[in-house]
Amino acid sequence: MTDYYATSTTVASNILTYEQERLLTGFHNQMMGDQFAQKSSIPTNEGDTNRWHRKIKLARNTTALSEGTDVSPKAMYMTSIEATAAEYGDAVGRTRQVELTSKHLGTWDQMVDSCATQAAESLDYLVMKLLAQNGYRMRADNDATYEVNVAATSDGLTTTFVSTSLTQADDFWNGGYITITMPETTTYADRANYCETRLISDFANATGTVTHAAFPILTKSGCTAHLCVGTGITATDTLDTASYSLAVRQLKRNKAVRFNDSIITKSPMKHKETQNLPPGAGGPGYWVAILNTDTEYDFMKDTTWVDVGKYQDKDRLTKGEIGKWMGTKAFGITQPWREDVDGTENESSGIVQPVHFLGQDAYGISGIAAPGAEPPFGLVLTLMTSKDLGERAPRTSTASWIAYYAQRSLNSLWNIPLLCGATA
Repeated sequence: MTDYYATSTTVASNILTYEQERLLTGFHNQMMGDQFAQKSSIPTNEGDTNRWHRKIKLARNTTALSEGTDVSPKAMYMTSIEATAAEYGDAVGRTRQVELTSKHLGTWDQMVDSCATQAAESLDYLVMKLLAQNGYRMRADNDATYEVNVAATSDGLTTTFVSTSLTQADDFWNGGYITITMPETTTYADRANYCETRLISDFANATGTVTHAAFPILTKSGCTAHLCVGTGITATDTLDTASYSLAVRQLKRNKAVRFNDSIITKSPMKHKETQNLPPGAGGPGYWVAILNTDTEYDFMKDTTWVDVGKYQDKDRLTKGEIGKWMGTKAFGITQPWREDVDGTENESSGIVQPVHFLGQDAYGISGIAAPGAEPPFGLVLTLMTSKDLGERAPRTSTASWIAYYAQRSLNSLWNIPLLCGATA
């Protein structure tokens, strides 16, 4: 018997290209998190640091210009965000026995398809974890006891925030998250309108001190913090129109930049790319909502949504698409992030299930290369014919995926994890 693809010693390059494209197509058809990220390339032969650049918005100017008077240019601030890339991957193989006896599991296509599914699930998990732990958290029940905004009353450290306005009992905020925003002053101009989020490990009532994972800079008197903990979230705190509107309102308050379809384009063989389209050519702007299977199930029963759904595109609804709502496009994901009320991940039975509301450039990932590019993401085939498998060692053909991958939160203000419960 002759294997019609290749042999262990003469793997045809066109077969590798075909399988590479099959891997990327299957990967992008199943991965959600790469669609809405700012992409950045890993520098070749320049270390493992991945960088994303962001510009700081100019302050509003409503003063009319005087005739003949030149405009004095303002300083434009840019800041660079970094993350260390790491390598991920796995392999699937077929043995001689499988090839001789199986009717369905012996082809390279199926091995590559398995790699595509695993790669999408693995990297999507990293994105969902990133979003869950690095956003401006809110509660679906809008309980002000467990979600507050306060100002720093004295300087802290990179690992502490101090406010005498925090008078709750010791350890009240443990397991919650703190999001700190610097004031829009010259001192913090390179961070204005941007913020980061960290997990809270301890709260001391006597001093109003919140201890958290390290921020890149010291927290100063005058900066503000948003604290949110999942205590009290139950299965009945489901996603509905009222809670949905809370998250959308916060995106607006945080001046989150909208997406449009000139930013997100879909190609089965290539990674999502930004196209040079004129303003407005990509359609109206929108924010993004990401719902998991359980939160989507509850939301689809919301009476307001059901009433409005009667007037929406019937074909879209029959295909199971979630649709547009309150200035967002809602997308479903099959791999949710779930946690207990103390912030601990619990994938199987966690009560808290964040729904993510995103503005453009809320987070970044290293781009997944298209076929023919220098791939930080790729396919490795070790292929043997039936003769090879029977007479040589090793007696296994393998298909492997490998990804050199980095992900980073770029702006917690533009990622709103809405803490919901779910009835299912």
